[in-house]
Amino acid sequence: MNSFFEDAQTVVNLLSGYLARKRLNPAFSWCKYVETPEKDAWLLVMLDLHRVQNLVAYRSQELVKDLRTVTRGRPVFWLEAGAYAVLLSPLRKLPREAPFPGSKRGLVKVGLRKRGELALSWSSLGHVMVAGMTGSGKSAFLRLLAYQMVQDGGQLLAADIDKVTLPMFERHPALFMPIAETEQAAGELVERALGECEHRSVLYKAMEGYPETLEEYNQTAIRLGLSTLPPILVILDEFSATVEALGGARGTFASNAAQLGWRGRKFGLRVVYAAQDFSKDTVGKIRDQVKTVVSFKVKSAETARAVGVEAAINLPADHPGLALTNLYGYVQTYYLDKALIVAEGGIPQNPLTNAEQELFTRAWHSDRKLSRSRLVEWGGMSEWTARSTLVMWANRGWVEKDAGNDNSFCVTRKMGLLLSRPPTAPTGSSQSSTYPSGSPAASSLLQPVQTHF
Repeated sequence: MNSFFEDAQTVVNLLSGYLARKRLNPAFSWCKYVETPEKDAWLLVMLDLHRVQNLVAYRSQELVKDLRTVTRGRPVFWLEAGAYAVLLSPLRKLPREAPFPGSKRGLVKVGLRKRGELALSWSSLGHVMVAGMTGSGKSAFLRLLAYQMVQDGGQLLAADIDKVTLPMFERHPALFMPIAETEQAAGELVERALGECEHRSVLYKAMEGYPETLEEYNQTAIRLGLSTLPPILVILDEFSATVEALGGARGTFASNAAQLGWRGRKFGLRVVYAAQDFSKDTVGKIRDQVKTVVSFKVKSAETARAVGVEAAINLPADHPGLALTNLYGYVQTYYLDKALIVAEGGIPQNPLTNAEQELFTRAWHSDRKLSRSRLVEWGGMSEWTARSTLVMWANRGWVEKDAGNDNSFCVTRKMGLLLSRPPTAPTGSSQSSTYPSGSPAASSLLQPVQTHF
């Protein structure tokens, strides 16, 4: 019997006892001991959802944090299915470097944790606060986010006061407006972003069904043969310095930046607030809007406390790319070679797979039509896969319905431009895993259960 199985039995008792002390019913429908192919040992404890009350209390961040202490420092995670996952085996060591393995649509690849890759949807990532001193990896991380948004068919609004973080995007067609290189220009950029929120508010109100999210709006637009709206990533580098230059924490810029946080979420604008230093006052207005905090090595304990990850002050100064997050622990963030970000002076490389390249090229050189029936015939897809693929491509602006072509999906001019560029060279595996609420990879939960109790 594996030694971790005995630990699992002990942990179950510890979980049950602590829940009872918190006056929460320790009603478990089953407990399973699971070993992954990588030899990680997990305990999965499923709550009996018919017997527990106030499920919110069971999944609160405070309770999960307490359970990590109760289980003697073991990582404990809440799974959205209604279960706790406890890592019984020792955590793996993080690598010194983590080359970017390639993008995957719909996901933001953040980096490597001790138990594998951290890859999140844009909605799961939410608005982000990034802290880090010079040389810590902050700038490289901002480029990583910008690159993946562009590859996902989105647009960029960026403030780069020091002019060294994002200059390679200066001529990029995905820019919503020129990169802001002064504090005053950054203020105008945030106002432009709020104006875009207002514009999209009018479009939402006029759309059938009154959509409440960008996803809902685009789904309806595709069904009606209307143009979709791209997501927008707003990067505010040197945020703290800009706040101080434009009136301080109570100034117009700080208020507008906070307003952009709560308004932008609904309309598909994701905001990244980044700086070398943060103070309590600077963070105050945006704290409630930020979902994910990524802190690299910082200069002061004040900054670490202000962003909510006090241990960031202890990160080694000679380990660039190593970050501490508020939700996912330590992460060795991916390093993206600048040469992969742009080609030919700021023009994006072709993000298509070979199969997509063949399909789009064939349609482009015939009548531009790329209907569901053609995807089934040319690409060997099922009806369901063809339908969902067209929706995904429409969201990226690669196909659109053409009233002059039987209202069928047709290849857009944007895609025609992409077809004229060389495909992006592969940089490694593009496979990734999502981790719901910080859980182990889904694949690890599908392995044969070694022991039940």
